[in-house]
Parts: sequence; structure tokens; C-alpha cells
Amino acid sequence: VLKYISSLPLENQPIRGTVGATERTKQLQKQLPTHDVDISACKAVKESELDAFSTFVDSYKKNALGIGNIKEQLGNQKWHYRAGSDKCWHPKCFTCADCSELLVDLIYFWDQEKLFCGRHYADRHRPRCNACDELIMSGQYTQAEDANWHVQHFCCWNCDTLLGGHQYINKENHPYCMNCYSQKYAKTCSTCHEKIDATKSRLSYLESAWHATPECFKCIQCEKNLMGQPFISKHGALYCSKQCRKAHAAANTNI
Repeated sequence: VLKYISSLPLENQPIRGTVGATERTKQLQKQLPTHDVDISACKAVKESELDAFSTFVDSYKKNALGIGNIKEQLGNQKWHYRAGSDKCWHPKCFTCADCSELLVDLIYFWDQEKLFCGRHYADRHRPRCNACDELIMSGQYTQAEDANWHVQHFCCWNCDTLLGGHQYINKENHPYCMNCYSQKYAKTCSTCHEKIDATKSRLSYLESAWHATPECFKCIQCEKNLMGQPFISKHGALYCSKQCRKAHAAANTNI
């Protein structure tokens, strides 16, 4: 065993009081999440899903879970693993096919002729909730932002309204319902001074924004529609020409 440990990269050698020992603890938590195997650690599994959870755990324990054996190769003797007596790996090569990390404590899951850590084996067979990190046992769940979610966990970051099947906006990696997004982030129209709803089109220039409508995106002096037209902007006010800007300035000394 000591010879095996010494053959690992220094940062992965699980010797008490070293960086390797700390890394081992982190890897155990990452590669073998407690909530993937222990129902008491789960908060999202419903009573109606208990059988599905138990069946999943029993199945991988029976068909995929294994612990690598450490053996020196002498003559024709090779390392023996659950994968078969003809399979062997260098210590540094005994890694997960998905994340490429060394399999902590030699615990592996064998699937379609490949090695996986517990986390990535489970991910191949069950969707994992991006919010709580638990496996999803229900047949109904939400897919959004390139991730899977329990239906009850894909909700507005601000008000907790469920977002499945509804419009939302992702802001700073958090989903917001349209109402909360408008209240927190919507720009104010420089013409009508009302919030620009997230579902509405807007036009922006420098720090100013307007509803993308003829009623708002217009010359402040002559009210000419400036949609798709050249314009002059000053202090958030729009002008169709220098003449209108001068005329408006003459009537408003602060412009």
C-alpha cells in the first residue's frame, strides 16, 4: 500500500496532515455524494420516489460498484478489478473517464467498459438537480440553462415563483421571473420615464434607453419619429437635427 501511495502525485497522497489528506476529503465529498447513496441525506426525494431511489442504489451496488485491488505485477500476474482479470491500470491512470480525476480510495463504478467516479456514474443514469445537487427520481423535471432541475427548485431567485413553463430572464447566472427582473433591472425610458418591461423592445444609446416605439423614440422638439433614422442625443433627449436641438436649448436654458 505504501508503495502504491508513493507512486501517486504528491498532491494526491492521502498522508495525514498533508495537502493530499485534505484533497482526499474533498474528493470523497465530490466523487461520492452522500445524498446519492443515503436516503436520510436527501431533502428532495418524495415518499412516492423512495422505491425508485432504493432500486437505483441497489442496482449500481450489484452491477457497477467496485474497489480496485493493489497488486504488483510479477511475471504474468496483473492487477485484478471488478472490470475483469484482464484489466489493469497504472496508479496514476486509475481515473474517472468523465472528470479525469484519480478515483479516491480506489472506489470506482464500471459502466460500458469505462471507469467512473460515483458522481459521474450516477449522472449517466439519472438527471441531477442543478440547485440541490441531488439526483432526480421523478419523471417530471425542468430543463433550463443547460441543466436539470427539480420542478420545485427552478424558481425566481428573488421571489421563489416557480419558473417551469414560464418566461424568465437569466441575470448574473440567476433566473428571475419577468416581474422581478423588471423591478430590479429594467431600464427607465428617457422619454416617458416609465420602466421598460422585459418583454418589450428597447433602444439604447450610451447610458440612456427608450421604448422602441414611435411614441418614445422621437425628437423632443418636433416629435418626429426617429425609429431607424439618424439622431442627436444629449442628456437623454433626442433630436432629429441641430436646428431642433438649438430651438429646444433656447427654450430650456439647462439643455
